[in-house]
Amino acid sequence: MKKDVGKQILLKVGELLKKDGYKNITMRNVALSCNLAVSNIYNYFSSKEEIFYFLVEEGMKLLKNSIEIKTSKTENTIEKLKAVSLFKFLYIPPTIVAPLRLTPGIIAII
Repeated sequence: MKKDVGKQILLKVGELLKKDGYKNITMRNVALSCNLAVSNIYNYFSSKEEIFYFLVEEGMKLLKNSIEIKTSKTENTIEKLKAVSLFKFLYIPPTIVAPLRLTPGIIAII
């Protein structure tokens, strides 16, 4: 994917998620917010589910890397737990993850 347009789409979807929530996002309003034709959005992502899945996957990679960095500084288990406890956590309800066939649960926000 062309990085600039793909990144723009992902950033706008992130903004729309915060503002409108997952249920209210459509490929049409993603396109409008990016000043693109709907067909251009489909050149990058096949659905809003694919966009959301990509965002979650990238977020999980960032989380994993951050945890590894924070915990690699010590061998002490208690200190590792303290380092991880500094993350902010967010619950993702089943209504959001069900269409993606993901398990509802808690994710960390860095």
